[in-house]
Amino acid sequence: MNTLHWTAAFDSKSNLQTLKNLSAALAPRCSEVGKTIARLAESESWTQLLSIKLDPRSVQTEGLSEYIADAQVRALFSKNPSLETGIDREDNAWREFDRCEQKCKETNEFFRALSRHPTFAIRGDDATKHSFDVLPSFFKALYRAKKTIARVFGTRPPNIADLALKFGPGATTGIKKKEASWQQKLAQMPSCSDELYHSRFFDEFLRSLPHWLRSHGEEEFVLDDEGYLSQYFVLPVAIQQSVLQFVAKNAEIDRAIIVQPTLNSMLQAGIEGWMKKALRQVGIDLSDQFRNQQLARYGSLTGERATLDLKSASDLKARGLVKFLFSEEWFELLSAASCRAVRYKGRTFTMEKMSSMGSGITFPLETVIFWALARAVAKHPAEVCAYGDDIICNTEDAEAVITVLTQAGFDVNYAKSYTDGPFRESCGADYYKGIDTRPTFVKDVLSFSSLFTIHNSFYRRGDREIADLIRSWIPPEIALYGPDGYGDGHLLTESPPYRRNRMMRRSGWSGFLFDTYREVGTNHPNLYPGDWVTPLFSIYRAEGIPDDDEQYFTRDLELHRHRMFRQFGYAPASRCARLTNLHFLPDGRALWSTPGTKGYEKMSIYTLTG
Repeated sequence: MNTLHWTAAFDSKSNLQTLKNLSAALAPRCSEVGKTIARLAESESWTQLLSIKLDPRSVQTEGLSEYIADAQVRALFSKNPSLETGIDREDNAWREFDRCEQKCKETNEFFRALSRHPTFAIRGDDATKHSFDVLPSFFKALYRAKKTIARVFGTRPPNIADLALKFGPGATTGIKKKEASWQQKLAQMPSCSDELYHSRFFDEFLRSLPHWLRSHGEEEFVLDDEGYLSQYFVLPVAIQQSVLQFVAKNAEIDRAIIVQPTLNSMLQAGIEGWMKKALRQVGIDLSDQFRNQQLARYGSLTGERATLDLKSASDLKARGLVKFLFSEEWFELLSAASCRAVRYKGRTFTMEKMSSMGSGITFPLETVIFWALARAVAKHPAEVCAYGDDIICNTEDAEAVITVLTQAGFDVNYAKSYTDGPFRESCGADYYKGIDTRPTFVKDVLSFSSLFTIHNSFYRRGDREIADLIRSWIPPEIALYGPDGYGDGHLLTESPPYRRNRMMRRSGWSGFLFDTYREVGTNHPNLYPGDWVTPLFSIYRAEGIPDDDEQYFTRDLELHRHRMFRQFGYAPASRCARLTNLHFLPDGRALWSTPGTKGYEKMSIYTLTG
């Protein structure tokens, strides 16, 4: 273990010993269950340890502190994939993925049978005109949900030109994650699924990116029957299947991720952005979990809200359900964006689900489906809130919401759903009668940077005893101290070592400086001399420019051009760098960001408080 490296992972022995020491320090506060977990950790009996589950429903107020300690001891190990448990996490994940596929298949068969039913054409309120109940309550709930989704997204999807196409941050079927920069993706031959290639959206999609089309296409001239010469671009496109991969989730199971072809990932990201904007219009902000967290706290205090959670929600959105709930045109676009053919270990299969993790449409799609289904059966629809599969509703409506979600093919996670008692959980927030009981999870091999984070979490709770213990494990050579509110690149303390320098005093600055660490992202300099497509795409993706304000956009580009010439040709203007999130080398070459980090640096932060 390098004692001077803030981000270096501990070796296996140091990692386990540190976790054992921390669990042993917490054990005296625990109930017998927590003490058992600590003893099993000391003997490295991981299978037995993971089999112990904690149920906050059984907690009494007088035993709350013990429960919090129990949960914290278990959280050191339960989501830690670095433990040598002997469990085949990938095999467990594949079995769960395959189970979901079989369940989606059954759901699809149900909706195909429903479409052949003679009363299928009777919609919504038309059913009330008959003297008998034409549709069972579930069917009526489906129609109400369908109407709700149509009010949010409309019956016609946006034009491709109205989507802000972009690349996701991760890998594609042709680009590894560590190389996944814009430039690498733009330089690669475009690839897409068979569904997208043969869809009516494909030509419009390519026309939205004419410079990319020109860079890869071959120019051809064709003389038509009337003697007119027409210009065409023949674009080579690779038809590819998506790839099923697995990434670490916790100590018992991995998470399934389906890596998409390049063009599919762009279209999915564009649809995702459009959906998120539409959802914000009805009060669902998928960039902020705060509303769900506060409602969970409110529910724990009053009992008026229930928090529901689903198992494998992303893998149970059957295509038949989506086809029923969305208009025909919307389903056509979603189907074109998805990639049903999936490769895994040399075999190819066709997915029964609409999308999975790894697809940009998955999160907003599942959010609106759960939200609409819950509202369809709720007596208090205005109180329904959804953030992915974290659903909150009035406690009086919980049973009906659970029923409709189960009927729609989803699995309710009863162990993490709370409809009575004083405990609620949603979006990473756990509350017992308004008291935060969320432990700090260790999800990877320890490093000093993770010890900083763990120290600060205990410090924020007011647990100075454990915080001081963790701080004693950090070498003084790398210890930095500062105030709260600026991340975990420094250790929190009541008396931060603020300082002022000569320049600040001479300039009349009234604030102070303190030091912190931050991770440094990876990037690569411009690899292709003469590349003009990536800079154009960065302008297309520039943030902060109003969509319809062409005059503002032109003025900004003119300002950038003036500064470029004034600074001898290629040094970037700070305004353009801010808009495109780019950095540049002294010779003017752009640095394109790639996923991951390449170390860390110490920096100073200026603050007015001191």
